Amino acid sequence: MPDRKSVEVALRDRMPSRLFDHSRQVAKYAAHLAELHGVDPDWIYIAGLYHDLGKTMDVDAMRGAAESERIAFDDMEARSASLLHAAASAALFQKDMKPPDSFVKAVRGHTVGAAPFGPEEQILYVADFAEPGRSYEECESVRRTAERDLHLATLEAVAFKMRFLMLRNKTIHARSLALYNFLLERPGRG
Repeated sequence: MPDRKSVEVALRDRMPSRLFDHSRQVAKYAAHLAELHGVDPDWIYIAGLYHDLGKTMDVDAMRGAAESERIAFDDMEARSASLLHAAASAALFQKDMKPPDSFVKAVRGHTVGAAPFGPEEQILYVADFAEPGRSYEECESVRRTAERDLHLATLEAVAFKMRFLMLRNKTIHARSLALYNFLLERPGRG
């Protein structure tokens, strides 16, 4: 298991300060949620640090990183750096840290999601959406919900992202819709 501080030091030089600060906030909040919901806080912390590292690359480098680590991406992602960075970040995380697969999947799924969506994935998705540096009303609601119900917090975050995109006449990725339906249909929900 890599040491949190040494990973922070290594990544600080690989990211612009604003991106690093956001990633560290995500990592801290993800570790907090992990402790509440029975997930390894150290690995999720490191996953949080890595989740946006792909944003430091151009699109061709993102594709190359994902392909070299066999992290799949689709045509919609290939055309959009804002989507493709998740695959590239997962590839960099996998290559550098050799984490358990569930944490690679969490980094991979933090932007558009996937179904099924395990606790590691839900934690990183919620942490990225609602990290303490974000102050809009919806993230505060998700933060409150996440303290008691990770599944419901993930559903709220996905629903908000989809509404946000629809109101702006933006395309919604099929995996986001699949995640929304998966969360709604889960037996014993809420």
